[in-house]
Amino acid sequence: MTDALFARNREAFLRYAAGAWPAVEGIDAPTCRRVDGPDGPDNLDLGPTTLYRESARAETRAQLDAYFEEPDRLKFSTVSHCNLVGVSYALFKDLKPFAEEHLTPEVFPELPVVDIGYCFVFGIGLGHHLPALFARTGCRIMAVVEPVPEFLHHSMHVIDWAEMFETAAREGREIHVFIRPQPLLASEALFALMEERGRTFLNGSYAYHHYPSWGLRKTRELFNAKMDSYHWSKGYFEDEILMMRNVTRNLARYRFRMVSRRAHLAQTVPVLLVASGPSLDRDLPQIARLRDGALICSAGTALGILLKHGIRPDIHVENENTFPLVNNLRKFRDAHDLDGIVLLASSSLPPEAAELFEEIWFFLRAGLSSTELLSGGYEPLIAAGPLVANAAFAAVTTLGFRHLYLFGVDCGRRADTSHHAKDVVYLEKDYDNWLGDASLQKIENSFDREAPANFGGMVETSWKLEYSRTLFLRARQFHDLRLFNCSDGAEIPGARPKASAAVRLPPLDRPRRSILDTVAGQLAEYAPGALLDIADLRSQRASCDVLDEVLPPLIADSRIHDRRFSDLETRLHLGLLARAGELRGILDMGRETLSSAVRVGAYIGSRIDDEDLRARFMALFLDRFEVMCREVSTQGRDLFDDLIAEAERASAPVQA
Repeated sequence: MTDALFARNREAFLRYAAGAWPAVEGIDAPTCRRVDGPDGPDNLDLGPTTLYRESARAETRAQLDAYFEEPDRLKFSTVSHCNLVGVSYALFKDLKPFAEEHLTPEVFPELPVVDIGYCFVFGIGLGHHLPALFARTGCRIMAVVEPVPEFLHHSMHVIDWAEMFETAAREGREIHVFIRPQPLLASEALFALMEERGRTFLNGSYAYHHYPSWGLRKTRELFNAKMDSYHWSKGYFEDEILMMRNVTRNLARYRFRMVSRRAHLAQTVPVLLVASGPSLDRDLPQIARLRDGALICSAGTALGILLKHGIRPDIHVENENTFPLVNNLRKFRDAHDLDGIVLLASSSLPPEAAELFEEIWFFLRAGLSSTELLSGGYEPLIAAGPLVANAAFAAVTTLGFRHLYLFGVDCGRRADTSHHAKDVVYLEKDYDNWLGDASLQKIENSFDREAPANFGGMVETSWKLEYSRTLFLRARQFHDLRLFNCSDGAEIPGARPKASAAVRLPPLDRPRRSILDTVAGQLAEYAPGALLDIADLRSQRASCDVLDEVLPPLIADSRIHDRRFSDLETRLHLGLLARAGELRGILDMGRETLSSAVRVGAYIGSRIDDEDLRARFMALFLDRFEVMCREVSTQGRDLFDDLIAEAERASAPVQA
């Protein structure tokens, strides 16, 4: 029976999940073997032990019973995860009275009752839990990760994968299987799936951990660390408008070089990459000692600290688009001047910041509409976030530097110490240049978890710092580096711990300006306005008119046919995809806000069990959603008019 079942499952994998099949295709003599029970294979003999204590069936039944008593589900207590800003906040305000009138706490469930998006399963084993999870969760997408290919091989002799795949196909659902021995790659596979399938219905999703395993536990830790921020919207329309303006003004007003993701000449010169973590205080004298043997690259606020201590970096990296960094940079310039420092920055930073530097090298950030629409054919850097230290690391390694020392890249802190070096601008008396609700107290409150320390023990960290250190490993995978971490903070994967006092560097064998010129010579240089395409900007402006044409019929059809927000999301996705080429421009800028609007509706609508009441709410939502979309296209036209005018001024001949 198991051979026939395996053959049937093999055909199903080749048809529905071909990407997972190569992991098991060559397994002819597994190192672990199936152990039969009264009803067929019921355990796995791993040699020194078995995967299950006794019976896989009995153990899995008990595990499932306990799980569904109190399932592990992703729960958002408010709609704040939808990035309610500008037009999306106006939509929410219009929906809120309905919720307050009809959905009292007594009838408003904590978790969705319809439209369950995902079930994330960590571990296959023999797989007895999988059919039950697929049936009982009602998820639209089940994503399974397994580090041991042999376990998938054995499960194909035990459970009917083919029936699950066929049921999913009939019901418009999906099953994805990822065989990934490396935890980082396993967690990234899950997030890549969510990038492709969307995050609208993450709320209420299930997570299930099947058997004890370091690999699965680490995968789950990485998954949880990124999920802390991932469920938030990636951006919003008003922010995309800001970045489109910033990029256009930077490209129109300044002479600059553009960093390409193509291969650059390898540079043997060491680089000291300096961020403003608390351990920087201890290492400043060592950085000064090593100054003559390396280039120095400052990241964000580390610039002010280095300049205060008489250390002038060769390269300074910025990654943000906010105006507080302009004020900080002006303060550093006024106190120390910025002459001779190369600005290596995201093209989306405020043009007032670029104005402060004589030499500018721009790179592109991933995931921004400005990168898609104003890239000039260049690709964004990989893993250039979430922090400016990540951007600095991604940028200098892309430029060919292969020998790096990290200072103040703490990604955490020792207990009872500050979160930044003592001379960071944030800690100066009466500093009030905060963005939004940021503050020292908010930074302090973010340290809610631990990570292994670089020099032993543990450090306190936060979700953003934890995510930051995992991204160093992702960026490192693209280059063969000599990478040393001198910071007394969290361990960074792929970086060898090294005490700064133990670092010895011979003097540079040529002037540092000559080194920078070698790198600059590999970067294309552009005059103001040369990278802007006015005809393309006009085409993008026309996309606003196409949006006004496409959306009303889609919304009208939704009023007639759709009963759930998942139906609406599918309709919008397919309808907009059909005109994607003509919508390039406004859709690149507004996609996340449109998606967030549906998330707002789904947050409320998926918790309404009464179908009639849900239908009334959806009708109200569609009314307000149509108004919001018209506002998006109107603001888009105004923006593109401004960008076209900026580009035309840059390209106009200079009057004699």
